Amino acid sequence: MSSTTSRKFLDQNMQLRILTAGVAIPIALGLIILSWATTALLILVLLAGATYEYVRLVQYESSSMLNNVLFGVAYLGVPLIMALWLRSQPDGLKWFMLVLLTTWVTDSMALFVGKAIGKHKMAPQISPKKTWEGAVGGCISGSILVLILALVLDLEIDGAMILLAMLLPIVAVLGDLLESKLKRRFNVKDSGALFPGHGGILDRIDSVIATLLVTALVVLLFR
Repeated sequence: MSSTTSRKFLDQNMQLRILTAGVAIPIALGLIILSWATTALLILVLLAGATYEYVRLVQYESSSMLNNVLFGVAYLGVPLIMALWLRSQPDGLKWFMLVLLTTWVTDSMALFVGKAIGKHKMAPQISPKKTWEGAVGGCISGSILVLILALVLDLEIDGAMILLAMLLPIVAVLGDLLESKLKRRFNVKDSGALFPGHGGILDRIDSVIATLLVTALVVLLFR
């Protein structure tokens, strides 16, 4: 593939990613904002789809099926249950908005900064396109956004919020890497093809389930 063809493909893929996100994100946010019940419905649909994709990934590894099942419960079930608990709290909607926006901005800025100035590979054997420059750019952007959103959403900036400002962007990056490692283990590029330009459900919620879990734990323990 020539460099011109490669750039054209990347441009088309980026346009597809933006278009898909422009449709999916408003729908997801609308359901989350509407009520706890619609949030629960969204989470159950995502859990069902993600479980289906996960089972497809691990179905041929029968020698360690029990371990795969236990990992699947911990990886998908626990974070999404904690997400439901978080949404049920008095400031649950505010926390959800903070987590989702921070995660999406961290991922997006990591992608853009990595493409612009990324030179040093972060984990080439797991995710060849990720760079340290992109990760740092994403984390700095995410940390700043947490504090801005805390002010906008009228959430107290205390020790717990400072902790989240430091943790959430890093957890978002690590959540993405964990899912990439899972795909590498089972030799697949994407977990599915539900979202054009993005892959499957697991590809889209990998960072979010990690950041929602961490936020729920911080709120539970320190707020």
